[in-house]
Amino acid sequence: MLKTYHLKNASPYALAFLFLIFAACFLPLATVVWMGPDEGFELIKASLVSRGFQLYTQIWNDQPPLHTWLLASCFKIFGETNAVARGLTLFFTFILLVSYINCLKSLRCSGLSLFAGVLILITAPQFLNLSSAAMLEVPAMSCGLLTVALMWHSLRQKSSKYYLSFYLSSLIFVLALQIKLTAVIFFPSLLFLLFIDKFKSKAQKLTWLALLTSSFLVLSFLSKQPWLIFFKSHTGLIGKPLDLFPFLRMNKELMALLVILVLGSWSVKLNKSFLFLLILTSTVFTVHLINRPFWSYYALHLHIVLSLLTACFLSWVMTSNRFKAKAISLVAIIAFLTFRMNLLIQEVNFLNEQPKVSQSKALKKVFDNKVNDDWFFTDRPIFAFYAKMKMPPELAVIPKKRSMGGLLSEKEKVDYLRLYQPAQILLFYEPSDLLKEFLDEDYILVLPQKAPFLFISKEKR
Repeated sequence: MLKTYHLKNASPYALAFLFLIFAACFLPLATVVWMGPDEGFELIKASLVSRGFQLYTQIWNDQPPLHTWLLASCFKIFGETNAVARGLTLFFTFILLVSYINCLKSLRCSGLSLFAGVLILITAPQFLNLSSAAMLEVPAMSCGLLTVALMWHSLRQKSSKYYLSFYLSSLIFVLALQIKLTAVIFFPSLLFLLFIDKFKSKAQKLTWLALLTSSFLVLSFLSKQPWLIFFKSHTGLIGKPLDLFPFLRMNKELMALLVILVLGSWSVKLNKSFLFLLILTSTVFTVHLINRPFWSYYALHLHIVLSLLTACFLSWVMTSNRFKAKAISLVAIIAFLTFRMNLLIQEVNFLNEQPKVSQSKALKKVFDNKVNDDWFFTDRPIFAFYAKMKMPPELAVIPKKRSMGGLLSEKEKVDYLRLYQPAQILLFYEPSDLLKEFLDEDYILVLPQKAPFLFISKEKR
């Protein structure tokens, strides 16, 4: 009996571990050029930091520093490769899945509903991709979910070990925010858990909030985070109204899940689990309706929330006395997961078909013309990472929100290029008139007259 109990408890964690093994074995972690749109920015930032450049004072950056510092440390220990960076994300994915499972257990999910909840999340579109891409979303969400899991854990009893998880959750949430500020989506639901905790005094709850606030401010101050740039960068680029809805319309399986949850919500009992889920869901949808545009990797927020809701809804149905509801729910979940598994296979095939580093003609040409550790500029910084060359730190991170948001003019870009005089310039887009004028003066075009364009300095040729 005891062995059966332990086996049932271990099975969802085993599923999380098997997912990591699956990703490591079937995804091209070390060979494909990119697995996510922002990988180049994260890789080049960490590469420059590992070479001694400073975030914010030298390297332009509109994100918190923790992930960059951690990745730079991994580069120093294990080597500067894409496999190391993607392996770090897989580590955070395991933390995310373990935290997610513990959240489900705290929400009274067990057996079939717990197992189904894990499967629904790991088979979600883009989850496999994001779980291995060297980007910020999974690390931030993993620490955010870990905070939630620890808060639920601290609600259970009044003893010293539960106080440890209570105060530890505050510090881990600081880490989540210092990886990426999108982790703030968990804050209202954390406040709700803080409010309903009957074992903690008012002074202890205020201490939790004070620890969170002071730790966050101290880390922000010590790392010299430019909050004005953060604000301008994240508010300067506005997408189309209600960008979230077009995304949902394109992902019909998410819409189907939402409809099922809305139709079934009438049977749910009003308790703290339901209120927690209601607050978390409302926060996620409200944030993404207000904050635009809706970047594709934000889908992870929706997948986490909808997977939690579906697992809890299934748990509520399976513990009811409605035989028809149980049968219909079971058939619906099996059909839904069968469809999701097909999507997962398609995603694996798609990722394996992406361009390989070894097949890049542009990168081969860059290596052919490389001399020592020259400066190098490209509008796709991931190629600077693969070329093992340093980019001008002020130009290493140029996302759309920086150029379109008025935080970097074309004249400023050319001025920086004049200052650093890169030995090679690799462009995947047609250069502007101002940039073309600069290139005509000092550079020779060595690749054909179509993108990508590789320019070699006349002086260093």
